[in-house]
Amino acid sequence: LAKEILLYGKEEILVAYAFFGIAFSEMAILCPSEYEEPGLTEKGYEIPEEYVIRQFQKEKNKITRTLLHGLLHYIFSHDFTVFHTKEEQKLWQAATDFVTEDIAMELMGDDAGLSEDSCKKEILKPYKEKVRPFTAELLYDYLRENPGEVPGEKTMQMFALDGHGLWNGGAVSKEE
Repeated sequence: LAKEILLYGKEEILVAYAFFGIAFSEMAILCPSEYEEPGLTEKGYEIPEEYVIRQFQKEKNKITRTLLHGLLHYIFSHDFTVFHTKEEQKLWQAATDFVTEDIAMELMGDDAGLSEDSCKKEILKPYKEKVRPFTAELLYDYLRENPGEVPGEKTMQMFALDGHGLWNGGAVSKEE
């Protein structure tokens, strides 16, 4: 069932945006049972079966969004191993998730969105006004230079559709 849901999500993205086909062909989508949350590993984008079924039951578009979120991390080569301190890592992860979700919301639109999208858009609005263009790198720099603007843990969790702990520098090379 989980594999069928993942295939459905992938097809939803490809029907709307065929140009993602090449990226999807390079990024394997797997259903391991040893992880609790999705994440990119050296094997591909791994989404646990239980997670897929549970999230799909809660909200039909959640798995499609999760796949798109992971695919955008993959395309942008967001490397989660480049920072040395936990604070730098936390800011980078928030910046990449905020920008990735912004793009995903824009691509999916309101018809295929999630129940929390309107809240996410409100959270993003002041950042998008101050950080132009709205890229992970520039948002990271802005958050680092403006510690009072760093979002709280609950807000960061809302934007984190996958875990970054499994990601490693070798998972996606800059050449790929």
